[in-house]
Amino acid sequence: MNNFKYLIPIFFILELLFYQSLIPLLKKIKINQTVREDGPKKHIIKNGTPTMGGIIFSFFIIIFYFSFLFLFKLPINIYESLIIIISIIGYGLLGFIDDYLIVIKNNNKGISPNKKFLIQLLIASVIYGLLILNGHSSILNFFGLDINLSFGYGIFILLFFTSVTNSVNLSDGLDALASGIVVTILVGCFIYCSFLGLDYLTILCIISLIAILGFMFFNFHPAKIFMGNSGSMALGGLLACIFILMEKEVLLIIMGSALVIETLSDIIQVTYFKLTKGKRVFKMAPFHHHLELLNYSEWQIDLIFWSFSLTMSLMGVLIGVRLF
Repeated sequence: MNNFKYLIPIFFILELLFYQSLIPLLKKIKINQTVREDGPKKHIIKNGTPTMGGIIFSFFIIIFYFSFLFLFKLPINIYESLIIIISIIGYGLLGFIDDYLIVIKNNNKGISPNKKFLIQLLIASVIYGLLILNGHSSILNFFGLDINLSFGYGIFILLFFTSVTNSVNLSDGLDALASGIVVTILVGCFIYCSFLGLDYLTILCIISLIAILGFMFFNFHPAKIFMGNSGSMALGGLLACIFILMEKEVLLIIMGSALVIETLSDIIQVTYFKLTKGKRVFKMAPFHHHLELLNYSEWQIDLIFWSFSLTMSLMGVLIGVRLF
C-alpha cells in the first residue's frame, strides 16, 4: 500500500500524455462539439472543440483501480466490482451513444429523453440486482434514522441513479464546471470512506480524483476538450455508486448540494415557464447559465460553484461522522 503514492504521479503523467495525443486525433477525425442553439450566444466560439473526452478518464478509472487491487493483492468482492464497472461503463456507454448520434448528425438532440430514461432505469435495475445478490441492506439511513424501504428500496435505487446521472449532466455546461464539482464531492467521499474504513472505496476515490484532474488539465477555460455526455453520465454513475456502497445515499443531498441547485433551478424554470405560459424565474437554466447571463465569467462561476461544493462536501463529512 505504501507504494501507492509512487504510482499516483505515474498514473497522472500517463493520462496527461494520452490526452495530449488524443486531442489532435479527435480534431482530425472531427469528433467535435456542436453548441446548442438555445444556449448562451458567446458559447458559439466553443463549436469545433473536441468532445467525448470522458471515455478516457472512465476507462482510466476502471483499468487503474482494478490493476491496483490485483497488484497489491487486495480482496475483491465480485458483486461490488461489477456494480462499480456497470455504474461507470454502463452510464458512460449510454452517454457515448448519445454523443455519437450528436456528432454524426451535427446537432444536439441525440437519444430521445424517453429512450434515455428507460435505458438509465435498465442499467440501474441491473445494479439493484447485483446489490441484492451481495446482500445489500434495504434500510435507508436518513441522517441517523433507519428506514426500512423493503421492496421500495429498488425503486429508490432506480430514481437515485437516474437523478444523480442527470444532475451531473445538467451541470456540464461550462468549462471544468461539472468535473470540478465532482472532484470536490470525491474529496469528501475520500475522507469519509477513510473514516469508515472502506479501503476499496477510498482507493476508488483516489483513482477517480487523479483521473478527473488529469482531464481537467485540458478542460480548464478555454477548454481544449469536453467530456461530453459519455463523461458526465459516467461521473454521475460513479457518484451514485459510491454513496450506495457507503450506504449513505441521503448524504449526497448535502455533499452534492451544487448538483441539487443545478437540478432544482432547471425544474423550477421549466415548471414556472409552463404554468405562466412563457415567464421565467431565471435568465436561463440551469443556474450556471443564469450567472453567465449576469456577466459572470466562466472562471468566476467555476470558483463560486467549486468553493460552495467543497464547503458542503466537507460539511457533509462532519454531519456524516456525527449522525450516521
